[in-house]
Parts: sequence; C-alpha cells; structure tokens
Amino acid sequence: MQKDELNCPTCNSTNVEAKEKGFDNDSAAVGAVLFGGVGMLVAGYKDRKMVMIHCLDCKFQWNHNHALGMNYKTFKKEFYELYKRKEFVQAAQLYISYNEQEELNEDVHEIYSRMRSEDRKSSLIAIGFALFALILLIAFFVFDIQ
Repeated sequence: MQKDELNCPTCNSTNVEAKEKGFDNDSAAVGAVLFGGVGMLVAGYKDRKMVMIHCLDCKFQWNHNHALGMNYKTFKKEFYELYKRKEFVQAAQLYISYNEQEELNEDVHEIYSRMRSEDRKSSLIAIGFALFALILLIAFFVFDIQ
C-alpha cells in the first residue's frame, strides 16, 4: 500500500475522508451528568482535534491511529519503554510514524519530557475533578441540599 492510500478496515474502500472530530455530544452528555456544565464542556471538547476518518461507502469511522494498529496509550507505553532502554533512534522512529511526520522536529529527550509533563498535568486534572466531586458529595450530605 502506498503512503497516500487509505483503505476502510471494514469494506476496504478507498472512498474515505478525514476531518477533526470536533465537539462530542455523547461525551458532553456524560460529563454533564457527572459534573454539570463544566463537565459537559471539558468532556465535549476533550478530543476535538483528533482526526477521524469516515468511509463514505459503509459509513464506518475510525481514529487515524487505528490504521497503525495502535492507540495513544499503547504508543506512550512503547515510547517510554524504548526511551528507558536508551533506544533513542527507535523511540524517535515510533514517534515519527505514530504522528505521521516526515521527520523529527524536536529532540527525542524534549519529546519525552513534554509527554511526561502532559501525563502529570492530566493526573492533576483528574485528581482535581475527583476532589471537586467529593466536595460536592459531602456538601449534599452535610447541608442536606435537595
């Protein structure tokens, strides 16, 4: 298969289009139920830049990384393992192929640092949401809010 060709994984058609996911109504609904208005906005816009590919023949849709057979969690795990084993060239090649780039625009050490920083930020955000939910729950019981 050439690099420019993209086939649907279900019907093998090349009649496909790619576009950004945008606002996700389903995730927004779940976020609204769990965390109210702020949860709706955060959940709805979380993956808005993700590229989704739509088959115009069978209507199947998938994430562009599905074509690589790898989700982001798997990519990060493999990248971190390669980096920790000091296999920097292989880590860089994995990063390039996963992100569909022609070449590496930054040092592999900078990429590793940035990804670890993003992981810490995500963890802090998740902890913040959990604490907020816990405070709301306690407030409902303590103040008997109906």
